[in-house]
Amino acid sequence: MQPHFHHTRERGEKQAVALLVQDTTDLDFTHRQKMEGLGQIGNQKGRGLFLQTVLAVVPHTREVLGCAMQEPFVRTPIPEGETRSQRHQRKERETDVWMRMVSRLGPFPAEMIVVHVGDRGADLFPFFLECQANHTAFLVRVFENRRVEPEVEPQQ
Repeated sequence: MQPHFHHTRERGEKQAVALLVQDTTDLDFTHRQKMEGLGQIGNQKGRGLFLQTVLAVVPHTREVLGCAMQEPFVRTPIPEGETRSQRHQRKERETDVWMRMVSRLGPFPAEMIVVHVGDRGADLFPFFLECQANHTAFLVRVFENRRVEPEVEPQQ
């Protein structure tokens, strides 16, 4: 896929504005009983892996430039008896894939407007920070309600 990623990037860098639309796809191999290296997907019985994909899109024409980056990953089973606190202390999290995609794509030419687009899976403060570190904007459908600006009391 590296040549395709490179070609997509070259095409994208010729645009004034590019959207990098990112999402996760479940690849279901439940029916492949002898296949190794799979993890849990879907309900407790599904077996497969996930594929994080970033598509480059030109917003005003809706042209898909291609696949800018992909990463397959397997869900790590939660150890039996693990508490919520222990889960939050893990060094590697499944959600880290969103930040890795931004980091692997890196910065773009300064004259470009690049916007990383994600669904509620990207509603992560580290994702926002990674976008800022790479001088790219982001648009995310939020998972959690937040107040972005403090409430202003009306003046009398």
